[in-house]
Amino acid sequence: MADWTDGDLPDLTGQRYAITGATHGIGEEAARALAAHGAELVLFARNADRAGELLAEFGGRGAVVRCDLGDQASIRTAAESVTGDLDVLIHNAGAVSSSRQETVQGLELTLGTNCHGPALLNRLLLPQVRRRIVIVGSEAHRNARLDRDDPHWRNRRYQPFAAYAASKLALMLWARELSSRLAAEQSPVDVQLAHPGFAVTNLQNVSRFEPLNALIRFASRPFSQDQVAGSWPTLYAATEVLPPTSYVGPDGRRAMRGHPTPQIPDARATDPEAARWVWNLVERETVIE
Repeated sequence: MADWTDGDLPDLTGQRYAITGATHGIGEEAARALAAHGAELVLFARNADRAGELLAEFGGRGAVVRCDLGDQASIRTAAESVTGDLDVLIHNAGAVSSSRQETVQGLELTLGTNCHGPALLNRLLLPQVRRRIVIVGSEAHRNARLDRDDPHWRNRRYQPFAAYAASKLALMLWARELSSRLAAEQSPVDVQLAHPGFAVTNLQNVSRFEPLNALIRFASRPFSQDQVAGSWPTLYAATEVLPPTSYVGPDGRRAMRGHPTPQIPDARATDPEAARWVWNLVERETVIE
């Protein structure tokens, strides 16, 4: 559909949507739109109080689940608290760090939060998912490189944006392998990918120096879009009829802004051998107790 917006969402009454990272940015706007169209929500958030306030503000039915995607114990506890089926699970949360940090389990924070965390949550909740899994990737994957010898940046100089791009490429590759495995099992669940274009969100707060963050936000405004429009690709990927592993993003110049439409990701995000490598890495470094 040309010029699709959140106003084109169908009636979602009776459907249950789970989403991570819904307390700010495009996740908040996506959750707001889903609730406005009748969906019951399960909001995974580190800040459960804020998520509860938003759920009440949305006037939607649902539940809040405290979940820190940088802590595998928190993820397991969160998954155990979810009862009943989920129609759609949206992996929206993302993180970027200005310096190298580690998760509770000793993984590089950006990779651990953006790839390993969603993968573990997905693994635990998959038996409850009925229809679709949505992965929010990034156009940064087009310039990303996965260092197989040092995926956690232990032996090289840390570069925040390179680490973020690599984490999103890893997540997108993991999603491809997940889709292949679900298809082999003849699962009714499909996997879709989306990216928000260049949306103004708190991911641009990468510096510890707030004036620099403000300068980045100001300089990016001419070619960025607001958070509402940034949420449209996620919503489109969550609700429209699509072939498996479609990649939905804005239709404007360089896919930075505009209305959602299926796009072609870079070949590095569709490499089946690389997808298996990421899958195996995540399996080794996540633990189910």
